[in-house]
Amino acid sequence: MNKLPQELVDNISRYLDRDDLKNTLLLSRQVQYAAERYSGAFSTYILNKHNSDRFLKIYEGQRFFRYLRRVEFRTSVRGLEGEANRDHRDNPCRDSAEELRQMDEDFTLQIHFLISKLYRVEIQARAVKSLGPRSIEFTIYTPTRTINRGIYGYCLHRVFTSWAFQTIGLPTKLRHARLNFVYPINYADRVDQSLAMPNFTELAKYDIFSNCLRLLSSQLRTMTLRLVADKTIFWPTDGTTPFWPHLESLSVMFYLDSLSGSWYFRGLRNEGPSEGFDITKDSYPPLEDTEEDEASDYPFDWDSHCAWSRYRFIPNDDLLVPFLAAFAKATTRMPSLKQAALWAPLMFGVDFEEHTDFAVSEVSKYCEDSLAWDLSYVRPGTKAFLKKPGEDFSTVRQFWWKVGKWRPDAALLDRFQEVGRKEHGSDLKVYLEDFDAGSGLMSRDFFESWEAEVFG
Repeated sequence: MNKLPQELVDNISRYLDRDDLKNTLLLSRQVQYAAERYSGAFSTYILNKHNSDRFLKIYEGQRFFRYLRRVEFRTSVRGLEGEANRDHRDNPCRDSAEELRQMDEDFTLQIHFLISKLYRVEIQARAVKSLGPRSIEFTIYTPTRTINRGIYGYCLHRVFTSWAFQTIGLPTKLRHARLNFVYPINYADRVDQSLAMPNFTELAKYDIFSNCLRLLSSQLRTMTLRLVADKTIFWPTDGTTPFWPHLESLSVMFYLDSLSGSWYFRGLRNEGPSEGFDITKDSYPPLEDTEEDEASDYPFDWDSHCAWSRYRFIPNDDLLVPFLAAFAKATTRMPSLKQAALWAPLMFGVDFEEHTDFAVSEVSKYCEDSLAWDLSYVRPGTKAFLKKPGEDFSTVRQFWWKVGKWRPDAALLDRFQEVGRKEHGSDLKVYLEDFDAGSGLMSRDFFESWEAEVFG
């Protein structure tokens, strides 16, 4: 066996399953190397503080580091069960100032721990030049906490802890990012669209979070993003000109309201507020127990407040058109772009006694489902976003506008015609209707499937 060429051993081993590869480990050194490579046993590591020594022992050496392709790290904070925690039977809906401080400290220590371990492995990567250029997928999960709602009935904002943490610096060599700030989407779907939303940008010259995300995206090859956003996520207000030289695939889901609290879509009859409300110090609850707590109804039944006022389908041109124009402007600065989609999740749910003259077929054939308002693009030689109409691997650029009966004006269409024009020529096909959905909106499930296919 030792006389066989390594290439031949590799070609044989790649067709064996893991159990067969395990049985070949001791045949020869050549077969052992091939089994380690093709078994996938060293391609993924779920890192935590309990197994970090084993992680370093395995991957600090060249032998197994060459196979590493994915590292996952799960973070957590102290749980909310047992008598060791502050007694929340009087007020189960409030984190104290000390608990919030402790959460930040716990999370910070975990991130420092993670960076220290990855740094040691990175030193190894730099030393082993023979490995050549390669990438490792890196996933950090938002913090979770152990909780038993059956004891005290804690409120949901204490269960979902990710809102309580500030963002941290990300690796400068990051190439692929999947960021979801509207999770879980089924809870976001329940927001009462008849309410005014908070204005997060009133006192700021620009949104710092959007600015950081835009800077992060400048080095990426692929990105999926779900968030509440305004136009500065695509184009800055400081006069600089951004550039995304490597970005190939982009999908952005923007929620219905913007950071200013204004809504991107109007109601069926312009119902509901269109402007956001200002945030003051009185908008935040106190961190200490108050006399008003005695009159509060705990535990709070969140499910009893699900909203059935979801009727925003009519684009608010004053807000939406500048947002789309910023997206178009940004995509003209992406010379490597293969495909892109910008879409909003829509949900229809109203009291039909108040909308007796509204025919659901005016919105979509798929009105019983969650819907989407979307525009998408593919460059020549790329698989089509849709094929009814659309063409796989077309020789020209293609754009789909799945926006119901709304139509972009000439100025906005001209902006989008510039996307990819410099790189692929002026020929362009624009599709405004669908053979199946007609001029109606499409099911949101389609975009979920498209993202899974393109981004894995």
